[in-house]
Amino acid sequence: MTERFHLGVDYGTSASKLVLRDFQAPGGEKAYVIFRKEDFRIPSAVGVTTSDLIFGCIPDATRAEVRWLESIKMRVAGGAKGQYEKYCFVPCPELPEGFSEQDLAILSVWFLLSLGHQAIAARESGHRFWRLTFGRSHAPAFRLSMTMGIPTSFFDDRQLRESFLHIARVAFQLYQQKPMEGERISRAQARRNLDSAIAAVCSKPAIVDKDLRDWIRMEAEAALLWPFQSPAVPDGPYAKIDIGAGTTNASIFRIVADPQTAYQTRERIAFFGACSKPVGMDAIDRSILSAANLANQNPASIRGEEQRLMERSGIVSTLRPTLDEIHSAYSEAWRRALPKLSAPAEQSAWTDHSIFFIGGGSLVPAVTEYLRKSPLRGGCAPHKCVDLQRPDDLYAKQNLRVSPADMAFLAVAHGLSNPRIAIPVADAPREVPPMSHQPPTARKAKRWQDDQDAWRWD
Repeated sequence: MTERFHLGVDYGTSASKLVLRDFQAPGGEKAYVIFRKEDFRIPSAVGVTTSDLIFGCIPDATRAEVRWLESIKMRVAGGAKGQYEKYCFVPCPELPEGFSEQDLAILSVWFLLSLGHQAIAARESGHRFWRLTFGRSHAPAFRLSMTMGIPTSFFDDRQLRESFLHIARVAFQLYQQKPMEGERISRAQARRNLDSAIAAVCSKPAIVDKDLRDWIRMEAEAALLWPFQSPAVPDGPYAKIDIGAGTTNASIFRIVADPQTAYQTRERIAFFGACSKPVGMDAIDRSILSAANLANQNPASIRGEEQRLMERSGIVSTLRPTLDEIHSAYSEAWRRALPKLSAPAEQSAWTDHSIFFIGGGSLVPAVTEYLRKSPLRGGCAPHKCVDLQRPDDLYAKQNLRVSPADMAFLAVAHGLSNPRIAIPVADAPREVPPMSHQPPTARKAKRWQDDQDAWRWD
């Protein structure tokens, strides 16, 4: 029997996270966080030497022979739209000759897929004794599929959506040809592999709309999969604010009850507006160091200490310009959503919506407290926060459950790992017309079980 796995790829601006779903795990289906060097946050920077490319390593300024390129994900967006200043907060060093931003993103995702492959191989080896007790003489072959997340505002933009779909398809083609070995590859070999994989993908049929979410899915949609299923989270209006290291992504959405079941179950998630801003905790850390007269210190050195440092007298007030930039993602998402919320009752409901916070910034109370300010009434009446619950099927290692605090980082990858249960219908902002006074039309959710043969395992 060929075993099947699905990898949720949360390809991040600063760090990526991977969750691997094992459909035939001992004791029942489980999802496992993939660790590399004892950390599940895998650096997204790409190191460049005269001969090689390096992936998955923390940038080291002391290695003079290596030039580090960061924020590749946002550079892809800036390059695709021809607006670097809109999408890239950090400096953008010159790319290695013969490689585009998209090429480096493809290679980065190929590296992440290869880590998933290595994790499966290690688990297969570890379970060998368990299988032998059931009469199997060797570990069976396995197949790996994947889904990659992108910000809601990127998914809503045709040009960016197609760019990241291309990244996912070519990276998967590279993985199918051969997993990357180690963390380094020669630039010449990388270019040959890219050319071969791009040619192979271009020879295949285009991805039709109904299969798009098998390849790429909105990060907000993925993060909300477990809350969507939970009876503890009521239907209604919400905001989601993801404060990462280099970006902040905000979405305005509603969890919609199903009128065909007398509103007793959920039918869909409807997104009304979204915005991504190239500012996050890196900018907060730089501002803290500047206020403390430590501007020459590495911002990474105070990661996790922000709340303590911000409580020092006068520090919080100096951070307001940066916090305002982060809050602007929330305000802009709301501005884009407002034209669609024309029904008077709907506008009234949104004055009291709640907020899901995810990302590293969600663990800093001073940041979330500032972002709770309502964009609807000039900052009055802060909105309530909704805690992310820990999924029942998510494990760190073997039978060790993940920490609830880690859900701020893992919610997206967990949702992306999950094709088997009913995936809720999720309407991107471009798909949501101005809200009428009539109840929404029901639409059936796609289920993996409905058409197993059509699901993409190869």
